[in-house]
Amino acid sequence: MKKSRFTDSQILAILKQAEAEIIQEAIAKKW
Repeated sequence: MKKSRFTDSQILAILKQAEAEIIQEAIAKKW
C-alpha cells in the first residue's frame, strides 16, 4: 500500500483551490 501525505479528497480540494486562484488571476489580468 502506498503511503501518501494527502488523501484523495484533500488532493482534489487542493487542486480545486489552485485552479480557482489561477482563474481569478487570469480574470484580473484580462480586466
